Amino acid sequence: MSYKFLDFDENLFILLIIILIMPKIKVDKKKCIGCGSCASICDNFVMQDGKAKVVKASVVEITCEKQAEKSCPVGAIKVEG
Repeated sequence: MSYKFLDFDENLFILLIIILIMPKIKVDKKKCIGCGSCASICDNFVMQDGKAKVVKASVVEITCEKQAEKSCPVGAIKVEG
């Protein structure tokens, strides 16, 4: 006998899992001093109102985000995942 507890679309489930494990990029606006080093290194960052802003907070693959994180003199950028 087979029990079915949830009725779900397997493709949707896989997509949700991928989204959950995707690396997350965050900028702490309180720490950011607006130096622009992250934006000059990585196109996933822009300067807006004198502060760094992430263009895509979740990415499939980390490219330049780690370099931007290391370049921040005040540690305002966090790349998780």
